[in-house]
Amino acid sequence: MRPAFLVTALSTLLAATGCSDDAATVIDAPLVDAALTDTSVSDTSVSDGPIVPDALPVDATPSTVVEVPCVGANPVVTITAPGFAFMPMAATIGVGQVVQFQMPGTHSAVSGTPAGVSDGQFSVGFNQQKCLRFTAAGVFPYWCNPHQFTATITVAPPA
Repeated sequence: MRPAFLVTALSTLLAATGCSDDAATVIDAPLVDAALTDTSVSDTSVSDGPIVPDALPVDATPSTVVEVPCVGANPVVTITAPGFAFMPMAATIGVGQVVQFQMPGTHSAVSGTPAGVSDGQFSVGFNQQKCLRFTAAGVFPYWCNPHQFTATITVAPPA
């Protein structure tokens, strides 16, 4: 069925492009041969346990960072990236407090350590503003992708 579909699709494509009087560039490419080759890889392993990221920040556990609306969140720290460094590079907050990230068009903030390995706690993309509530004590390193500069947020336990 797959070869018949490909022949039909290719015939339709050729018929649609062959009716034009415009001078078109023809590209010789092995579309049909490439489409018939199945190079997919499937993972059929099954696990009874929870899925846990390979690299977690020091003292942090999954689901300890929650995105909240910035309106009314009262962030205690605002993190920016005006050059090739986060400002501030190290911040200390209390459990339950909010940090606001304001990333420019050239930088992002991705949680994880070492630089280049995301732990899935949070990600703030280019030109994004996010407010994040940290619900557990620990050290939360993060880095800029693609520039690799790093910083940390330390969340102090309740007194």
